[in-house]
Amino acid sequence: MSSHNTLQIEEIGCIRCDICDQSIQSNYGVLKADWSSNTNDKKDKYEVHLCKSCFLGTLSYLRNQKKLNHLFDENFDFNQLDNLGLS
Repeated sequence: MSSHNTLQIEEIGCIRCDICDQSIQSNYGVLKADWSSNTNDKKDKYEVHLCKSCFLGTLSYLRNQKKLNHLFDENFDFNQLDNLGLS
């Protein structure tokens, strides 16, 4: 008597970077926001998939924005920008 084991594999669709359209195999970043908690408006929900290069470019942009926001703040430590987003 023989027994047969079956393995079900769920195929995951290809994820593409929403900025450069590069195919992302395994590692990617997600920029996600949901400001629609009080409404059913889907226009306030965002999810952007980013390859490593586009993620780092976006992070660089955010660092520059923070730098500009604190440009004239005498008490702001600009060295902290290097660690923005690191956990």
